[in-house]
Amino acid sequence: MKDIEMQYKIPTVFISYSWSSSDHKEWVLRLASRLVEQSGIEVILDVWHLKPGHDRFYFMEESVKNADKVLVICDKKYVEKANTRGGGVGTETQIITPEIYRDTKQEKFIPIALEYDKEDYLLPNYFKSRFAIGMTNLKDIEETYSELEMLIWGVQSIKPPKRGGVPSFVINETSTYVTVEQKEGQEVLEEIQGESLNSSIKSAFPYIHKSNPK
Repeated sequence: MKDIEMQYKIPTVFISYSWSSSDHKEWVLRLASRLVEQSGIEVILDVWHLKPGHDRFYFMEESVKNADKVLVICDKKYVEKANTRGGGVGTETQIITPEIYRDTKQEKFIPIALEYDKEDYLLPNYFKSRFAIGMTNLKDIEETYSELEMLIWGVQSIKPPKRGGVPSFVINETSTYVTVEQKEGQEVLEEIQGESLNSSIKSAFPYIHKSNPK
């Protein structure tokens, strides 16, 4: 197994979330454990890696910088703190937002919505226009987990089909056009060659082209 793993770059994920409740913290812990145990992903999680005496701001900055992907778990409490820059979530938001605004096609920061805001996912303001993964109920979690897993590993879940060949009607049309062009070009070339040959003959045998005396 280790030899096989050496052939691949193991992705590292940092999970940004709010300590909204003990149930929510447990949900995040289960997700992180599943990513590690089932999907073979390295996960940076505060309850695992942030120890007493550590600088939590340095931990946040380094985690965001070193991670290949950052999962942003968006529940109501997280969104409130992110928008008001409150608490640890607010600090992480200040670290995250410049990178998100810098690149409209960024793929490092993945918003995961756990709730709805009317008909749309509930997301922080800086994520409002971004595509998000929805895990609003147990069914969503099971359906989208494989999508998340492949996204982290950089594997496209839905691939476009392989492009086919040029249609025959285009080839036929082009061939006809080329044939006509080639024919016209050949006729012009023959005409030029003919005139050139006549000039050569006239030069070599001038008397042939003189008029018969009357």
